Amino acid sequence: MVTAHEPLDSYQPGDFQIVGIFPNSLHFDANSNQCSNYSLQNVQLTQAMIYAINEMINKNTTLLPGIKIGWTLIDSCSSPQRMASSLNYHFKLSGIFTNQSFDYDMNGTLLQSSQCVINSHFKPSIIGVVGEKTDLITVPTAYYTSALKILQISYNSYAGTSNNRNFCPYFYRTSPSITYQIQAIIDVMAHFNWNWITLITAGSVVSSEDLHSFSRLCSKKIICMAYMGSINSNYNRTSLTKMIEKLKSITRSDAIVAIGDSKIILDLLGEAEVQHLTGKTWVGTFSWLSKQNIKNIGKEIIGGAIGIDLDDSAQQIRQFEDYLHKLDTCNIKNVPWLTQAWKSYLNSTIDKCTSINKFKIKDIDNLYEYQPMSSLVIDAVLALAHTLHDTLGCNTNYCPSIQNQNINNDREKLINSFSKIQFRGITHHAIRFQSNGNSPVSFRIVNFPYDTNPSVTKQEQQPVVIGHWSLEKGLTINESNIKWNGATKALSRCSDDCKPGSRKFFDSKHQTKFWSCCWSCQRCDAH
Repeated sequence: MVTAHEPLDSYQPGDFQIVGIFPNSLHFDANSNQCSNYSLQNVQLTQAMIYAINEMINKNTTLLPGIKIGWTLIDSCSSPQRMASSLNYHFKLSGIFTNQSFDYDMNGTLLQSSQCVINSHFKPSIIGVVGEKTDLITVPTAYYTSALKILQISYNSYAGTSNNRNFCPYFYRTSPSITYQIQAIIDVMAHFNWNWITLITAGSVVSSEDLHSFSRLCSKKIICMAYMGSINSNYNRTSLTKMIEKLKSITRSDAIVAIGDSKIILDLLGEAEVQHLTGKTWVGTFSWLSKQNIKNIGKEIIGGAIGIDLDDSAQQIRQFEDYLHKLDTCNIKNVPWLTQAWKSYLNSTIDKCTSINKFKIKDIDNLYEYQPMSSLVIDAVLALAHTLHDTLGCNTNYCPSIQNQNINNDREKLINSFSKIQFRGITHHAIRFQSNGNSPVSFRIVNFPYDTNPSVTKQEQQPVVIGHWSLEKGLTINESNIKWNGATKALSRCSDDCKPGSRKFFDSKHQTKFWSCCWSCQRCDAH
């Protein structure tokens, strides 16, 4: 949808508020100050925050009893400029005193800070900020919020720059760090005794530090990389074609690890289907394995894939899905993006409260079918609520009077509470944030089964849980549940094991740096 509209924010009153930043619109025109192209997938993330506040906090009699949490929801329109302008405005209204504000040029480039004086207080105090989805917006926001001593929790951040506690001491994330994802993937490869693998990184999500970590952990597990390639964010069809041609030329490396930007990886898999790159086992992360578009990839390509997925609470997810499916224009008055998106999809006006026939709306599954990132949004919101609960000195039955409570005047107290909280979340049974900004993580290990039944379409393919991984307990896998892309378990080894009566022999056939993984076999000398 490309219909242009004024930037939209949403506000629900409360005793305290949480600010949420979401790219509900995918484009911003600075010249006309218009946003366009609604994303129902991102609107679901906004709904996840609303669900967390209304259903899991305000209706919870033991969490912040007697206190109502409100929200300010900002549509960033995928623009740092638009986000900064709106965030600064809402900070002013909430009484956050600062002598700095953002200035951006027409391209969204951050300029030198300008002075401003804030003398008004029209909204309740802000507990913290949840957002954003892209590091393009998350990182500069993290620098700003930390300068003001405001807690910020991202539900989808992987940039290493935001880990710098000198500049972003109050930035945290519920999204699992790339480091943990890499560690889990390498443990999976070691479990299957793969030592000759291919690594593809997509976009700018994976940093040079992450690649160094990947190489270091591979060396510890005696895993070598037959090929390491990357696809940058400015990719085109030609670059995808060349990558697939390269992958076809690599021998004995049947395991292909793909990490990074999900859109690029899905486009690469689509090109693999066009060029019939079969017989490979793709290994990946929830960032692309959980996308709805994965079902558009032929099972001869994606079948047998192994990956890591968020270890969500099934009961909580079902409750959130039920909530989503009950949404219509009668109960979304505080969510202007959803109403406007429906208007655009239906190409008509919605003047009265009416139920929407979901099945007549193109791409409606992007809103109603659960995506794992929504769990990360919910956990971020719950973290801020538990922080306020501790700060105010609440117990499960009672909160002290908030008449003279102004957390803007003592944000250190709020931050100290944040460092102590531990709570049951959606993605982990005991969430407690580490000093580096990360939260504890556990993954499900999943397999996209290769179903030989021709009546099973690729849209019907569903991942199967085959194991679990956590920092505390390591990796467990039940191989009997795996359906490989072939008759037997995938092999990704540089050399075969030497048979009895022969020994490993290293010669010029293999580079010295690969001798831990590659060798020839030579008959043993007779004694």
